[in-house]
Amino acid sequence: MIKKILTPLFFFIIIFVSNLEANNLQESIKSDHRSTINTTRDDSRHPYETLSFFEIKPEMTVVELSPGGGWYTEILAMYMYDEGRLIAAPYNPALGDYAQRSFKNFVKKLKSD
Repeated sequence: MIKKILTPLFFFIIIFVSNLEANNLQESIKSDHRSTINTTRDDSRHPYETLSFFEIKPEMTVVELSPGGGWYTEILAMYMYDEGRLIAAPYNPALGDYAQRSFKNFVKKLKSD
């Protein structure tokens, strides 16, 4: 009898928690803090589907390699702010012009937010 009651309750809790987490990710994606340039790219980049596929959770430590213009950084920084840790690892600017431009643009992005 107890098993019949607890089993559906257990599945409800799992679904409820998953939905809370999904909403948190959706809120990060739809947040006003993101730049218009980056949000217009969401339709072609599918951030929710991509981050869900990789099972990114807000309590994780995530290393973003070569963050470039900060498109993922905008989403992940808000999503992981309370519990997780986001480490941005840009190219070494000594590697050439592209790496220098990329690094400067990323630093500019961080200062603007």
